[in-house]
Amino acid sequence: MVMTMTDEDGDRRVYVVPITHTPPDDDPHAVALPLKVKQRLGLDDQPSWIVTRELNWFVWPGYDLRPVRRDRSDVFAWGMLPVEIFEAVRSGIGRHRRDRTLKLTPRL
Repeated sequence: MVMTMTDEDGDRRVYVVPITHTPPDDDPHAVALPLKVKQRLGLDDQPSWIVTRELNWFVWPGYDLRPVRRDRSDVFAWGMLPVEIFEAVRSGIGRHRRDRTLKLTPRL
């Protein structure tokens, strides 16, 4: 999750960035996830990148959300990113926004 806001109807919109295993050749500001960070988050060991040119958004809670843990139905967070990685993601999103190349995709 990158950002939340309340829309004019009072719904909470959540904005998230996609993570991909495919090297993003069309996103010069994509952020590689270090293996140690992926392991701490419980993700696989394959190389991954955070795409900064696209923000997916949905109204929280979304109908397609799935709990992270099977033993608790109220846990949706994988964990926090280190500050330097989050700042790189935020910077990449900001650059795309300034360049007008940021894509907002509703996931409703």
